[in-house]
Amino acid sequence: MLEINAPQFNDFRSGLSAALWSRMLDRSAPDLSGCLAARHPDAAWWLRILEPLPTKAPSPALCYPYCCYSRSVIFYARPHRTVRPRPYRDIGGKLHVGTGKVFVEFDHVQHALTWDDVVHFDGDNFTIQGGQVIWLRKRWWMAHWARRRGNG
Repeated sequence: MLEINAPQFNDFRSGLSAALWSRMLDRSAPDLSGCLAARHPDAAWWLRILEPLPTKAPSPALCYPYCCYSRSVIFYARPHRTVRPRPYRDIGGKLHVGTGKVFVEFDHVQHALTWDDVVHFDGDNFTIQGGQVIWLRKRWWMAHWARRRGNG
């Protein structure tokens, strides 16, 4: 696989747009205006996409991200800490007090792109293949890989 944080990816720019996205998740076209993209210099069929995550979670020194489901990212405290769950009321108004302990979370966000979404960049369409959460430029990003689609 290609190097994820390769230093040659220094020409990131905007201009990404959604071409086809998963309607199974009951969502409209994702807003990609804040995303940055760059082709791999040695393999033009690969596109690296940086999607800013809407979070105020602190740096990796204090938290770490965990990707769950198809578009969710949870930022847990580092090192792991637990607290008692907060009491809550159900629809009928009855108060419930949780038992046990839960891990401390800084934030829980959703990113826009997911597997098999298709994006348009520089005249080509690319299929999202996957990604990971990274800390870059003093903020959290979802870094996706996308592969150019064939003409068929």
